[in-house]
Amino acid sequence: MPLNYAAVEKNANKYIEQSLEWLAEARRLARELNALYEQAAQDPQTLHQAIEQAELTQAALYTAKPSHEPPLASFPLPARPINFTLLAADGSQIIPNRHRALQFGLINIGLFKVHFGSGEPPLIDLISELLDFDQLFVDGSLISEDEVGLQRDLRERVLIRESITSEDPRPFLTLTDGPLDLFYRSSIKGEAAQDAQRTVWELDQNFEREGILSAGYIDKPGSTMLANMLDLYQKHNQNTPTNEQKKPKLISDSALLKDRLEPGHRSALFEIITKRTPANPHRLRCAFFFLNVANPHGKECLARVEVP
Repeated sequence: MPLNYAAVEKNANKYIEQSLEWLAEARRLARELNALYEQAAQDPQTLHQAIEQAELTQAALYTAKPSHEPPLASFPLPARPINFTLLAADGSQIIPNRHRALQFGLINIGLFKVHFGSGEPPLIDLISELLDFDQLFVDGSLISEDEVGLQRDLRERVLIRESITSEDPRPFLTLTDGPLDLFYRSSIKGEAAQDAQRTVWELDQNFEREGILSAGYIDKPGSTMLANMLDLYQKHNQNTPTNEQKKPKLISDSALLKDRLEPGHRSALFEIITKRTPANPHRLRCAFFFLNVANPHGKECLARVEVP
């Protein structure tokens, strides 16, 4: 179907005005939250009290919590080991679609293993798997994109576990694309969510016993955990009753850390506080930091790294 350019052009000026207004508002909010961030960093005791109170009183929570490191601190990366193993996994999927003559779902996972310091080329493997036909339906309806994505995420973790051998040089680091915890698959509820989280938790327990490091890498972070943390701090300071609390306007965490990290430096470490009902005792607890992966003279590029 062709595009009606005249109709689009008719609304373009209004759209541009709205976009500029939105950008100006986002910049104003970023300045306010940055000032609040600096205030909270100077008052760590109150900041911790605000988060701990929210943990006790709120049924659902998704926020950052400072660790032993000062919230505004910046750290250069440590020296890299001469010999170590990196194993990374990333995947994609095809989702069942009711418009197809034949329903099918597929997950496609790439594994990349490299022994740094060995001089050997990386090992690359590609695993493509059709989902069993009876996996395509839940209560008579086709499974959703989140449900296929959950199966892909779990398969990535299991394939990583199966690809680790005793001959691989240590230290050993595994890397997945996206968050380590499965909380962000928020549309999946009940036993399916708890079973998936338990599987990830058990794999992490296995890694910990063997001394294997794991991390999740988010190259375009859009989380608002730091902004949520600052909102809790502000309401705690103002002693705002719960029934008067309004949903705050938030900006992404990467905007809060903009221009604060030099190339090759990471932010302070923060614990991820995720609370849902019902609670799952076998759920991976994670922390995160931001990392500026830009070249020394390149444009700032912030990624979020999650670790157990």
